[in-house]
Amino acid sequence: MSMKRTIVCLVIGFFILSGGFLLYQRTVSAGNEAAAAPSPAGTTPDKTGTAIISAEGRLLPVQTADLAFAVQGQVAEVLATEGSQVQAGEPILRLDTRQMTLHVQETELALAQALATLAVAEAQIPVLQAGVTIAEWGVTVAQAQLDLLLAPPLPAEITAAEANVAAAQAGIAQMAGNRDALLNGNNEVQIRAAEAQVAAALANRDALQEGYDHLIANDILGAPEEEMRLRLQAAEAQVASAQTALDALQAGPTAVQSAVGNAGVGVAAAQRDAAEAQLALLQAPVSAARVQQAEEAVAQAQTAVSQAQTAVQQGQAAVAQAEAGVAQAQTAVEAAQAALARMTLLAPFDGIVANLEVEAGEVVMPGTAVVTLADTTTWLVETSNLTELDVVGVAVGQPVDVHVDALPGQTLRGTVIDVALASQVVQGDVLYTITIQLADGTHLPLRWGMTAFVDIVATGEQ
Repeated sequence: MSMKRTIVCLVIGFFILSGGFLLYQRTVSAGNEAAAAPSPAGTTPDKTGTAIISAEGRLLPVQTADLAFAVQGQVAEVLATEGSQVQAGEPILRLDTRQMTLHVQETELALAQALATLAVAEAQIPVLQAGVTIAEWGVTVAQAQLDLLLAPPLPAEITAAEANVAAAQAGIAQMAGNRDALLNGNNEVQIRAAEAQVAAALANRDALQEGYDHLIANDILGAPEEEMRLRLQAAEAQVASAQTALDALQAGPTAVQSAVGNAGVGVAAAQRDAAEAQLALLQAPVSAARVQQAEEAVAQAQTAVSQAQTAVQQGQAAVAQAEAGVAQAQTAVEAAQAALARMTLLAPFDGIVANLEVEAGEVVMPGTAVVTLADTTTWLVETSNLTELDVVGVAVGQPVDVHVDALPGQTLRGTVIDVALASQVVQGDVLYTITIQLADGTHLPLRWGMTAFVDIVATGEQ
C-alpha cells in the first residue's frame, strides 16, 4: 500500500470515529433531556404499562377577585400594599368621603326632624280622641237635661226632696244640740272630728264647683244652673261653718263656743233652704223657652261631636303624612350610608393583595379594577391542552401528580375537583379544562401563573 493510500485511509477512519462519537454524545444528551422533561400532553403508558394522561396547566389561587369601586372619586387612603395579607372585611382603599359624610349627616338630621314631627302628630291623637269623648259626654248631659225638663217629676223625686227638707230641719235641731254641747267644753276627739268635717265639706264643695263650672262651660243654664248654684252656695256655707267650728275648737274651749255652735246651726239652716229650693224647683212648671234652650244645647253638643271627630280624622291624616316623611327620610339615610360605605373598598375574603393599581390622590372610575385579591391558602391547577380523546379518562376525585416547571424534582399531590362539560376550540383542537386542587405545596414558593404539568392515571387503570 502506498503512503498516499495509507493517509487517505487514516483520514477516512478518523472521520468515521469522530462521527460515531458525536452520534453517541447526541444520543446520550437526548436521552437525558427526555428523562428530565415532563411528559407531553396525551395518554402514554408508564413503565408498568398503565395509561397515564398528561396535560399542561397554570397555577391559580383557590379564590381571586378583581375589586373596583362602584362610584367615582379620589383615593384618599391606601390602607394595604402589594403582597400584604388582609382579612375579610378589612379596608384596602378609601376614597375622599368628606362630602358624602356631610350628606349622611344632613339626611340623619332630616330623619330626626321627621321623627319629631311624627311624635308630635301621634301625641295629638289621644288628645283629639279625648275631645270626642268629652263632646259625646256633652251630648249625653244635654240630652239628659232635655229629658229631665220634658219629663214630669216622679213621685219618688218629690218624696225624696221632701225627705231632704225634713232631714235638713232635723239637722238644725242637731246642730243646735251640738252648739249646746260645745258650751260644755271640747276635747281632742272633737277637734279631729271638726277637721274631718272641714275636709268633707271641702271635698263636697269642690265636686259641686266642678259640676257648676262644667254647666257654665257648656252654656247649660236655666233650672240645672240654678239648682247647682244653690247647692254650691250651701256647700260653701258648710265649708265656712265647718272651718269656723274647727277654728273655734282649736282656739280654746270657751272663747268661741257660742260662735261655732251658731255657725253649725246656720249651716243646717242653709241646707234646709237648699232642700226647700230643690223641692220648689221640682214642683215648678217647665217653660217653652227652657225646653227650646235645652234642645239647642243638644244640637250644639252634637255639632261639637262632629267637629271633634273631624279633628281626629285630620290628626290621623297628619300621622300618616308624618309616617311617610319618616319612611322617605329613612330611605335617604340608608342610601347615603350605603353610598358612603361604597367609598371604602373592603376585602371580600381573607387573602393577599396580589396587585394594587392606584396611589393616593388618583381619581378612580366606577367599575375599573384597582385591586386584585388572591387566597393562596390552597392552590389550583387549570389545564389548557387536554384533548377530547383524553378527557374521557378523567373523573372528579382522581389523584394527580403535579410537577411545577419552576421547581424541578418536586412532585406535588392533588385531586381532580372539576371536569369541564363544555369544550374550547383552540387552533382547531377541541380542548377541555380540568381543575386540580393541590393537597400540599403551601410551604413552597409557588406563584400565580406558574406552569404546571399533571399526570393522571386514566379511568379504569387505577
